[in-house]
Amino acid sequence: MKEDLTGQLADITCKLVSFQTTEDKPQEVEKAYSYIKGFLKGCNVSIKEYEKEGKRSLVIHHGRQKDKKNFKIIFLCHIDVVPARKELFVPRVSGGRIYGRGAYDMKAGCAVGLMLMKNVNSGDFAVIYTSDEEIGGKNGTAFLVDKGYRADFVIALESTDCKVVSERKGVLRIIVSSKGKSVHSSVPWEGVNALDKLISAYMEIRKKFPSITSGSSEKEKFQKTLNLALVKGGDVFNKVPDDAYMYLDVRYSRRDSPKEILSFIKKISKKHKCMVTSAWQTPTLFTSEKNEYLQKLVKIGKCKITRRHGASDCRYFSRIGVPAVDMGAKGRYHHGDGEYLEINSLKRVYDMLEKFLNDI
Repeated sequence: MKEDLTGQLADITCKLVSFQTTEDKPQEVEKAYSYIKGFLKGCNVSIKEYEKEGKRSLVIHHGRQKDKKNFKIIFLCHIDVVPARKELFVPRVSGGRIYGRGAYDMKAGCAVGLMLMKNVNSGDFAVIYTSDEEIGGKNGTAFLVDKGYRADFVIALESTDCKVVSERKGVLRIIVSSKGKSVHSSVPWEGVNALDKLISAYMEIRKKFPSITSGSSEKEKFQKTLNLALVKGGDVFNKVPDDAYMYLDVRYSRRDSPKEILSFIKKISKKHKCMVTSAWQTPTLFTSEKNEYLQKLVKIGKCKITRRHGASDCRYFSRIGVPAVDMGAKGRYHHGDGEYLEINSLKRVYDMLEKFLNDI
């Protein structure tokens, strides 16, 4: 059964890439879940299905106790991907790589989780598939944590170049809006430009964040960051805009206070007669390098411990004190048109995790 494990993992990854599981296509998520359930048909597994606000999740584990919620190990996988052109959902295999949307983030991890569930019949573990990680995970992993799912140790099978990620930044997404007064653009002094107010607020907010460049040290890069993700206001050339808003994406480390960050952004916005109209936050991820499961994983895989700037759904377990890390295959350019996955790394990750499960 395991003679061509690499080929099997690659085939599953390619099949999963072919499903266009973006936020706006729940029917494609259903197709992917049907494939997963069909793949495990005949195996001694229980599959519990959840749905919240249209986002579906699967919890899969061995045995027939469908309501089981406590496990030694939970593997987290997300089936959803960011939007892409249609042709990027046609997987292409070339030079030992799989190219396509989600090959790296994270259909490869989904494939590894599926093969572990099929092949490893011992061990107290579950594989969870969610469909909203790319938009925050509140109706997937966060919802399942609220439903009572727990483990001694959680591994998100995110592609991490075969490194163990024990720390990630948290996310603070803020919408700031402003109101003005419309007049003809030839007499701007008679009106109030909503975009001017917004830009003034942003320029002052930006001064509160450290200046980080590509030449900054890794320690400096792990400070809080600010990204002006979107600015919108006005509709025609010859009118002063009376309404505008901007999206601010803040990433912060566990040494920062999101409450304090939001507070000073509100204060500055108010100073410039703008208003924070929405704020959404997710926690940081942190697991001590001394954790026994983390140490065992590192020893088995002979891999490095690192930290990353982007978020993962492990944060929802970390927030309640459950140790969690990310670990997965090699590749590059997630969310980009050239996204790819290195096929040989699939088997390395699988072998590492199979041994890990058999040793705990």
